[in-house]
Amino acid sequence: FNLLITGIGGLGVTSLGAIVGMAAHIEGHAVTAVDQQGLAQRGGGVDSHLRLRPPGFAPGGPRIPLGQADVVIAADQVQATGKSALPLMQPARTAVFLNGDLTVTADFALDTSQRFDQAAMKSRLGSAARAVAELPASQLSRRYFGDTVYINMILLGVAWQAGTLPLSRAAIEEAIRLNGADVQTNLRAFALGRAQAAGRIPVDATATEGFDLDAF
Repeated sequence: FNLLITGIGGLGVTSLGAIVGMAAHIEGHAVTAVDQQGLAQRGGGVDSHLRLRPPGFAPGGPRIPLGQADVVIAADQVQATGKSALPLMQPARTAVFLNGDLTVTADFALDTSQRFDQAAMKSRLGSAARAVAELPASQLSRRYFGDTVYINMILLGVAWQAGTLPLSRAAIEEAIRLNGADVQTNLRAFALGRAQAAGRIPVDATATEGFDLDAF
């Protein structure tokens, strides 16, 4: 099983990779992981490659080969459709969980004249993957937690609820606790993604009350 987490610096891409890797270890999977970073600053492109195999099977090289990503968690559309991520997808294989909100990248900060064609980027993803699940993760993260840093954890919850990850909820939640960083909010962000995917929270809802994330 090959998981690609792609986004930009400052959104917790590598932290999520570490959490998923720990969850895999908890369940006895053989795991290899490698992070690839563009600009070494907040807003630069970041990819985290995770490869999981059953016990006793070597995961192979650390990077996901071309066309062999099973799941892509994409916090940033520009990075997801770039040359480091898009070639790893395959129309008969890859499921993409996409933040539908456009994120300001480091390149845009350096050149504000840039314009991004979101329709074209989403079309490229649709052609490269068997399924693309899109939600406004930036809006949800900001609305519930006051910060966009939880985008990737929300998307992980969506991917888990969709049944695309070979990991138990218990293992992921234990890995979040072992990571030790902002534990309760990360658990709630994971629950928010699961609840949204299950249709328990309308995407366009303006209120955060009325649903108990801690109990879901």
